[in-house]
Amino acid sequence: MDKRNKQTIRAEILERRLALTPAAVAAASAEIVRQLAQLPPLEEATVVGIYAPILQEVDPTALRDVLLLRGVQVLYPRVAPVDGFPRLEYAQVHCSEDLRPGYRGIPEPQGPEVAADTLDVLLAPGIAFDSSGSRLGYGGGSYDEWIQRMRSDAIIIGLAHPFQVLADLPCDEHDRPVHAVATPSGIHRCSPA
Repeated sequence: MDKRNKQTIRAEILERRLALTPAAVAAASAEIVRQLAQLPPLEEATVVGIYAPILQEVDPTALRDVLLLRGVQVLYPRVAPVDGFPRLEYAQVHCSEDLRPGYRGIPEPQGPEVAADTLDVLLAPGIAFDSSGSRLGYGGGSYDEWIQRMRSDAIIIGLAHPFQVLADLPCDEHDRPVHAVATPSGIHRCSPA
């Protein structure tokens, strides 16, 4: 077990990610999108959740365009305050123009909320992942809460640069795992501990 705490891991990985050049992010993103476009769960999906990248995250935008051409309903997240706490919800997007700066300047969809249980596949960002599917996010718990509301048969795939995949991560009871992690070297299925 990694003896570092979540905050230390977040700081170290985020520092490495922010040091990536735009060309490195674009190359990694292109390879990950190429692999995901051929992945059976994404070829069969009718509703897919993706995200607008921030802070040198893997960029799934090109995959959105592939999915839209296939007739897939593509959803993006937005933050909606509920009782003073940020709560993640998703809405449909048809193109980049459907996104507007929202919570912390992150591009968000403007349409009506779509229920969590409609998603077939969720592509999730994160700070770090491990082989058992643990996902370390930014610390707000928004994705964990959203994943809790999804169908049990929905597939969750983390997108990561290679250094974001660690041997193991500290995790709490409320943390929700991913089923696979996509990196430029391949899509790695997770084996729950």
